[in-house]
Amino acid sequence: MLASKAETVSREAEAALAELLARQAAMRAERRVADAALEVARGRHGGQFPLDVYQTGSGTSTNMNANEVIARLAGQALGKPVHANDHVNMCQSSNDCIPSAIHVSAVLVTRRELLPALEGLQAVLGDKERAWRDVIKTGRTHLMDATPLTLGQEVSGWRAQIGAAMARLKSSEPRLLALAQGGTAVGTGINAHAEFAPQIDDLDCTHANCGSAVSRGMSRQR
Repeated sequence: MLASKAETVSREAEAALAELLARQAAMRAERRVADAALEVARGRHGGQFPLDVYQTGSGTSTNMNANEVIARLAGQALGKPVHANDHVNMCQSSNDCIPSAIHVSAVLVTRRELLPALEGLQAVLGDKERAWRDVIKTGRTHLMDATPLTLGQEVSGWRAQIGAAMARLKSSEPRLLALAQGGTAVGTGINAHAEFAPQIDDLDCTHANCGSAVSRGMSRQR
């Protein structure tokens, strides 16, 4: 009886150790995949993406190209094969990760480049509006001379247009921050871990430096 119990405990200990070792191996592989993905994101392997823009609407070719490159880099660092689908793509689909990447990219480039450029243009137009407030000119409508106005008044219209464009861009941001990630192929989240979409929702965009958490979007509509 005691020998039987000892054998049972021994087998349980071996099983626990095997599970621990498997988890440690999985964590090492996950770390290598993450490191490889960041390398790709930083543009260090751009030459490994020979595809043109003419693809399916979901960008499947680009998605799998990324998975293959990341898997190869992670495998080289790990010293053992890493599978592009099983280990890298996992619970993702080109139908959710590509639109999500486009949304995040649009937010970043709008915040970092487009809005600052428009603010600068608006400021310059404001300066010209004041500088030219006494310059009289003939207004034009339908390519014909109309009534007089100042050049400053005309430029004020341009400045206002820029302001309206900036307001529209800012108002679109909440919808851009609603990411499809986690919805997988058809938006139901099938084949994804139950906690995958909520964890995506809780990201604070630290790596991307968004400065804002992504909104709960299509990935939550299941």
